[in-house]
Amino acid sequence: MNRVLTRALIDRAHPSPVPDDPGAMRLRSEDEIEAALDGALREHGSKDELWLFAYGSLMWKPDLDYAERRIGRIRGWHRRFCLWQWRFRGTRDCPGMMLALDRGGSW
Repeated sequence: MNRVLTRALIDRAHPSPVPDDPGAMRLRSEDEIEAALDGALREHGSKDELWLFAYGSLMWKPDLDYAERRIGRIRGWHRRFCLWQWRFRGTRDCPGMMLALDRGGSW
């Protein structure tokens, strides 16, 4: 069976907008993201070389250009379905789970 996600299907499943969670972290504006990135690069001290540890979707489809890619390991952390998500992936009554880094082990 071939299914296609359409606006009509979304509207049928969610006829009215879901109110934003007042306790949720506010999404940053493009200007705030740019300022935070500039600050991190200034703190790093060089734009010539910066290593980014990526996992999940950033590994499969990075939204940035890179010169080199290496396999890495973070000792004392592992990837696990441990992040409850009720915004965009579920509801408060039925939250979805997302992969995240959790303490213990090694990934």
